[in-house]
Amino acid sequence: MQLMQGFPKEVQEGLQGGMKDPQKFFAALKAFHAVHGCTIQPFPPEYLHTLDEVFGPNGDPTVAAAPILQNWSIIDRLNLINVSTFVINGRNDISQDFVVKPFFEGIQK
Repeated sequence: MQLMQGFPKEVQEGLQGGMKDPQKFFAALKAFHAVHGCTIQPFPPEYLHTLDEVFGPNGDPTVAAAPILQNWSIIDRLNLINVSTFVINGRNDISQDFVVKPFFEGIQK
């Protein structure tokens, strides 16, 4: 993952280890999101609540890994969107160019 390269070793290891060590992963995830997700510090309560609900101490990480979503994609139906749509990303966003490109190309202009 390209965006992880600029982080200290412990953050990279925490992200790569995933939920094998939930505390380490959650700390690494928050460090990652502070740069590539939400740069407002401290995190707004609503943002932190969302992360907590999935990855926090009492969260449900199965939501992020739900099998129903593993092979799901909207890419082949983007041409059906026929309302004005603003597709944007920034240099430091989690959604890098290769993620946003299909939306930019597939949604009618």
